[in-house]
Amino acid sequence: MLKGDGTTKATCGTCCYFDVLAADPAKGLCRRHAPPVNASAKDKINTGHAERWPVVCDDDWCGEWKSQIEETKVYGQPMREGR
Repeated sequence: MLKGDGTTKATCGTCCYFDVLAADPAKGLCRRHAPPVNASAKDKINTGHAERWPVVCDDDWCGEWKSQIEETKVYGQPMREGR
């Protein structure tokens, strides 16, 4: 899938909402929306809460992609920073 100038693939890895995970740069957190509530008892025991940002791969995609480049032009810096 192409966007903008015809060369940028509209994937999670090129999206301004993608927050790279330091442990695996091919994966990241999707920060487009607030984390959904997961009522799993295991999650509550392990983390103390049930909300988690969705983990996505850099080559995944959705219909809400937004360019990192465009966000940099508007705000002067990317919306995200690698973790």
